[in-house]
Amino acid sequence: MTFDGFSRDDRRFVAAGVHFVREPQEQAHGTVAVFIDLYGNARDLLQPYADDRSWRW
Repeated sequence: MTFDGFSRDDRRFVAAGVHFVREPQEQAHGTVAVFIDLYGNARDLLQPYADDRSWRW
């Protein structure tokens, strides 16, 4: 799952009850956090770097 605003939205996610199991971290391709969805699955949340298109198909 990708989006464009960790710094803008992370507090809103936590306030809405999102449980992060890994806080946002800088990786080679962007900022990544891991959260648990409604069904107990771990999901990556990715904010790719604007100038890095290597992750696109």
